[in-house]
Amino acid sequence: DMTRAYATIANDGQRIDGSVTGDRPRVVRTVRFRRDGSVQQNLPVRRPVLSREKAETITAILEQVVESGTGRRADLGLRTAAGKTGTTDDYGDAWFVGYTPELVVAVWVGYPNELRPMETEFGGEPVSGGTLPALIWKAFMTRALADEPPRSFDPAPYLPASTFRVVFRDGRWRRDNGYCPGTRAISYFSDSPPASTATCYANEVSVPVLVGRSVESARVALESVPLSPDVVYVPAEPRTVPGQVIRQQPRGGGFLSANGTVRLFVSAAPNGLIPNLVGSSLPDAREQSRALRLKLRVRYGDGPSGTVLQQSVEAGITARPGLRITLLVGRSSTS
Repeated sequence: DMTRAYATIANDGQRIDGSVTGDRPRVVRTVRFRRDGSVQQNLPVRRPVLSREKAETITAILEQVVESGTGRRADLGLRTAAGKTGTTDDYGDAWFVGYTPELVVAVWVGYPNELRPMETEFGGEPVSGGTLPALIWKAFMTRALADEPPRSFDPAPYLPASTFRVVFRDGRWRRDNGYCPGTRAISYFSDSPPASTATCYANEVSVPVLVGRSVESARVALESVPLSPDVVYVPAEPRTVPGQVIRQQPRGGGFLSANGTVRLFVSAAPNGLIPNLVGSSLPDAREQSRALRLKLRVRYGDGPSGTVLQQSVEAGITARPGLRITLLVGRSSTS
């Protein structure tokens, strides 16, 4: 997929699809149909997905990676090349994808069956995209193009650009609304400015993740930011522990102005809690269960006569009318 993407740039913005397989890497040349034995050629189909001018501009940028950037080890000397290095944070994968006017090649280095950080495999140094992948790419391209005369890419045209202050929010780069911290200046093609503006706040603070916490713990976490809680109680599900934050607005990981308000939806037990019946007499257990409209099932075992020894539903969780509880009640054995 990466090779195909870079081939689109090298091909002046023309993506190569298959006449049979469509928008997929074209690795199948011929398709034979079992039903009638017919054969169909998966011919290359050019589809414009990027303007020629933008593709040439991207190529000019990627040439600098090989000439003076992280891909210097892929430099082919008199032959023009463009490309990009890549490395995962843990050095578990490293790659170089590069191209000349004739050929696009991707090289990946790593352990195919497991994630194993390559922290010393390059002469005691970590393996990054600009080390082994770039050297392998250079060795392959040198031999593959040995009989081809060097060619140059077309010069990049001038395309007007505009610079915006942007911030990465909700999975994409968005324009700064004037309050965003941690912005950076990025130049965009004039016909493709940032699609949306970020919603940032004055004196912005990050909203903590509070779902699953007790309401007391959530209050403390908000006050330390500082933010204020607005608690709304909602019925808890049966057999759950009440007093927990089950939802919040805005969600954790979002942003608000300092001293803003976060609404906490906290579970409450409108029908009360399951009581601790262990140690109670059976009549007392029946009375408490009747008040909560619980259904009791009584079993007997060895123990103090008439005393509840065990209960099937944990004490302290949310009750509901009709909830069935089994009690193990003692009954002295007779000899």
